[in-house]
Amino acid sequence: MSLRFLIIFLLIALRSSILPAQLETKLVFDLVEREGIAIEIPIGQAMSLESRLHYHRKRRTSFFVDQEIERKRHFFSSLLMVKRYFKAEKERAGFYWGIYAFYDQELFRLPEIDDYTPAQVQSIRNNDIDKRVLHTRLGIGPFIGYKYLFANGISLESSLGIATSARTWIKTRRISFSNQTSTAIYDPNVYLFGELNYYWPNLQIAVGYRFK
Repeated sequence: MSLRFLIIFLLIALRSSILPAQLETKLVFDLVEREGIAIEIPIGQAMSLESRLHYHRKRRTSFFVDQEIERKRHFFSSLLMVKRYFKAEKERAGFYWGIYAFYDQELFRLPEIDDYTPAQVQSIRNNDIDKRVLHTRLGIGPFIGYKYLFANGISLESSLGIATSARTWIKTRRISFSNQTSTAIYDPNVYLFGELNYYWPNLQIAVGYRFK
């Protein structure tokens, strides 16, 4: 998803008159430069429900046997947050905390077999290389954050969360060029505490607008 598309999304939202009062639309950025969009819906003066979506696509070339090939990577993430603000009189601004759940998909794709040289095709057949690799994961965890709301409705926000997943919530599906399919759960040997795996912190920054 390009930054140009996200700016267009926000401009459309700002001009819309059908959105409910006090709802916020946002542009979200994370540590690995994945842009996203978000909507925060108020639940009383001190609570809200927020949904965030991220999509990122990248192409990389690498040398394989006798010439370069293109590798495509697609990443999609959806995140649902329940927020509780510390001071109700600020009407959903200032410091907050809550619980969030997320679902991620990361897909790696190689070109079709017709796009390779004879030497590359031979290597693919000898090694049974994967043409598709799909990683999926589901997690839940706590977060904290801070939002500054300007008088004109513009908001600046940052949040930090740490999610955990059960072993069966993280899967990898592989499809080889010979159309052999395999699905595996995450390696249990890397788990820190029994069946749980702790991820790196989820740090995000958001710029939004609140409808009055």
